[in-house]
Amino acid sequence: MNWFKNLKIKTKLLTSFILIALLVGVVGFIGILNTWSLQESDQELYENMTVPISQIGQMSTTFQMMRVNLRDMILANDPVLVQSFKKSIAEEQLKIDELAGEYEKTIQSDEMQLAFETFKSARTEYNKHLDSLMNLATLNQDSEAFSLLNPDGAAGKATAAMQSAIDDLSTLKLADGLAKSESNIAQAAGATTTMTIIMVISMILAIALGLLLTSLICKPLRKASQMIHEMGKGHLSKRLNMDAKDEVGEMATAMDHMADALQFLVIGTMNRISDGDVSMNVEITDPQDEIAPALKKTIETIRSLVTEANALSQAAVEGRLNIRGQADAFNGGFREIVAGVNNTLDAVVGPLNIAAEYIERIGKGEIPPKITDEYYGDFREIINNLNACLDGLGALSVADYTLKLMNKNDLTQAIEGEFDGIFGEISKSINGVHAQLGRIVNISTNIRNGDLSDLDFLRSIGKRSENDHLVPALLGMTETILMLVDETRTMARFAIDGDLNNRGDI
Repeated sequence: MNWFKNLKIKTKLLTSFILIALLVGVVGFIGILNTWSLQESDQELYENMTVPISQIGQMSTTFQMMRVNLRDMILANDPVLVQSFKKSIAEEQLKIDELAGEYEKTIQSDEMQLAFETFKSARTEYNKHLDSLMNLATLNQDSEAFSLLNPDGAAGKATAAMQSAIDDLSTLKLADGLAKSESNIAQAAGATTTMTIIMVISMILAIALGLLLTSLICKPLRKASQMIHEMGKGHLSKRLNMDAKDEVGEMATAMDHMADALQFLVIGTMNRISDGDVSMNVEITDPQDEIAPALKKTIETIRSLVTEANALSQAAVEGRLNIRGQADAFNGGFREIVAGVNNTLDAVVGPLNIAAEYIERIGKGEIPPKITDEYYGDFREIINNLNACLDGLGALSVADYTLKLMNKNDLTQAIEGEFDGIFGEISKSINGVHAQLGRIVNISTNIRNGDLSDLDFLRSIGKRSENDHLVPALLGMTETILMLVDETRTMARFAIDGDLNNRGDI
């Protein structure tokens, strides 16, 4: 059956239609043959049965008319009238001869032939007596004529025999007609049965061919439709795998190849692109190929986009923040990406440039004014931090002012306000120095005023650190002054006592 399966659809359909047409032709041919046969049988029934029966009827009627004319001829006394009846009888004889001749042509059976021979013999016998009767009628011997016509007479018996022969012919012909009619009916029934059988066989073959064609064409098409439906959902793993060589098989093979191309070329390429791999090379199959050029253009565009992004990244790494991407070299969303990167760089570089400028000015010892322009997000955080730095640097200004006063031995002003981080520590340290200097001034003032009460405080401190020379110096100076005061008091007491020979212990 594979040979039929592998035929082209056109050949399958033509073969099926031709086969069905042949079956229809056979049915029609048999029907025509049976129709012709029935027509011939009907014609035969008409010509050999119906017409002969009519002929027998005419012969019987003519024979009866001839008998009537014979009777009237016997009764007639007028010679002219007798001759007229004689002529009529002769004409009727000729008519019977003609009808008998036509009837003889329709004889088809031995029984009918035997009956016709009997008819001919009876007629020959009757004609002999007819001639005698007409002679008697011509001679006006009526009594002798009627005596012969008497049923017991020779002419009467011959007449009865001829009428019986005619009736037998009619009976046999009717029987033959009935038999022929029954034969025609049986023939028609047989033809009907034969045509019915052939029609049933033809219908079964037509239905079988229809089912076969439906299976060979519609089933693969249904599978192809299901595959297309699955492909419409993005399910590209289904394959038809048909081995038919007809158009449906070729279509199935083409669809399998298309699914392979979509799954492995298009989807595979798109997956590699989504993974960041744009190293593949897509080959264009022919000038009508629309998929491969689109993929190739996509890959080339993404490659260009990657190249542009790498160039921007390299420029940014090298500090060349003035470099921008060529947005006009791209279309649609890719142009928006490059333009977005350029806008991002502009948004980043602006605050960075301001930050760089402020850092440069701060590095040169300049404290610029706070930034008041509006920025958003992380850029706002950067600006806030710069402004916080400027606030911290304000502590340096205050510290500078305070140190300058301290450099002039002006301890009237310390650093006021709260500062964060290192600026707060610097403020605390300067204020600590300011407090120490104030303490030293107070100690010096007390010493100047002869108040050495800070000696115990200085002794309690000792040294604030390993390199502290100030407190030990103050302590030593105070102790020396105290010793000098004590020595002076001793010398004064000796002098008051008149002891001028005593000297201080140097």
